[in-house]
Amino acid sequence: LVPAGSGGSINYPLWCIAVETQIYLLFPLIAILLQKRGPKVTMWGLVALGLAAQVALYRIAPDTRVWYLGCFGFGVAAAWQSVRGKTTLFWTKMGLLLGVLTLLALVGGGRNGYGTLKPIFDLLIGGAAALIMGGCYADREQKSGITRLLSLRPLERVGIFSYSLYLVHAPLLHLHYLILTCLFHSPKPETMFLLLLLTLPLIVAEAYLFFLAFERPFLSKKTRVTDKAA
Repeated sequence: LVPAGSGGSINYPLWCIAVETQIYLLFPLIAILLQKRGPKVTMWGLVALGLAAQVALYRIAPDTRVWYLGCFGFGVAAAWQSVRGKTTLFWTKMGLLLGVLTLLALVGGGRNGYGTLKPIFDLLIGGAAALIMGGCYADREQKSGITRLLSLRPLERVGIFSYSLYLVHAPLLHLHYLILTCLFHSPKPETMFLLLLLTLPLIVAEAYLFFLAFERPFLSKKTRVTDKAA
């Protein structure tokens, strides 16, 4: 659960893949705990273990992200409850409320606040996301509110190649930054921010080309049919 440093890295988001891999090594033990003790004990046990390990390792390994075990626990519990029909649309409402309150706290605390309480904020965001996804799963037939919004055709299309978008968005963003810097002779940060926003559709389109070339050929036939249907 120790990410590689992002300084000087071309594609810095990929560090979380290494973190996910380390968590997956623990998945058999998590699955056993889930079967024996249920989702609540598993979820809060992973949260407690992650925070305790973070405190214990802080002095010798301050760059660890052991609290992500708790975020993983939220996802496991939400999935467990969802497939058993124990989630409701109320989950989505609670997730949205928690997400909004967390966002307000982030804005109020600023960068220093997040830096000091990063594990807590990450766990709150992870919990909100798990609640929203669990509620959307329960609402997948009626599709009311946010479920309908997330089911819009453009978002479904982006969702098909979202992993490719995740893999290449950082280097594409850097590439466009360099191009804009040359074209506009090092514009002010505010101007560069607006220019980069305008490049987002182009980055999405380029990520889709990456998907067609490097991801789609390895997808199953069933997934390809879903792609065409969307």
